Amino acid sequence: MAAIQSEIVNINKFNFAKLPLLPNIAVIGKRALDKASLVHDLMHKLHDTHHYYSSIVFDPFEAADPFFTSFVPASNIFNELDANVLEEVIKTQKAKADILKHAIGINLINRETPVNFNTVVVISGSLLHKNIENVRVNTLLRELLSQGSEFGISVIITARHLSHINPAFYEFFDWVFAFESSSDLEKQKLFEFFGGNLDAALFREVLEESTSVSRKCLGIRCTGSCLATGNAQTQLYWYSPEVNIPKFVFGKKYILPTKNVPRKAALIKSEKSSAPASPLVVKLLA
Repeated sequence: MAAIQSEIVNINKFNFAKLPLLPNIAVIGKRALDKASLVHDLMHKLHDTHHYYSSIVFDPFEAADPFFTSFVPASNIFNELDANVLEEVIKTQKAKADILKHAIGINLINRETPVNFNTVVVISGSLLHKNIENVRVNTLLRELLSQGSEFGISVIITARHLSHINPAFYEFFDWVFAFESSSDLEKQKLFEFFGGNLDAALFREVLEESTSVSRKCLGIRCTGSCLATGNAQTQLYWYSPEVNIPKFVFGKKYILPTKNVPRKAALIKSEKSSAPASPLVVKLLA
């Protein structure tokens, strides 16, 4: 009997040029897998496009373990997912977008017109999980994710587990980056929600291969025609976050402090399905 020939699936390295101008991104991974390096890398690349001026961060751990303050003004970092701040960001961006569109004629989604205006909003999954039943917060988050590109907002959500993010938000992600997971349930959920028409065994093989080396992750493209075709080469990409990021700083203070907006004192003071027919061989291309 002739040996079954292996099916070779080539998976390319993720290229930041594949991101839309105003992407919504989820970064999923357990603690100590260095999701922060990927977020840092993503924010640097967005900043480097010259389309982004400011960044707003919602992270409960920043005061105890500073990270964002090296490239985001401390006044823009909040330890709670405060609805007042979300509302203020949305109103401000809408007002600026209206001026740019009607008075100057700039389309915010036009990659060829750097306007140095857009804002990156970074949200910790632990705060999402904490506010899972907060109707006002979730209504504002849905507006950010579903309409943010219309008024210059890109959202990055980091979470240890996919379950920390409201499933109602999954449809608004352009890309999901998944780090190694020891949970079969987590892997299955990633496939069910973001695998498109890919073969389940193929998705699992690519996921495990892409995350098998320390700090590598799998980039899953969640929008575009590739979802309908079930083509792994156009939907799945491996990536290893850059460690040495050039220094960069988002714009200065964005939101004026108000009594209704809680901030950590330390931050206020700081200004800084079925198996395939043949065996799989997954190759990560350079």
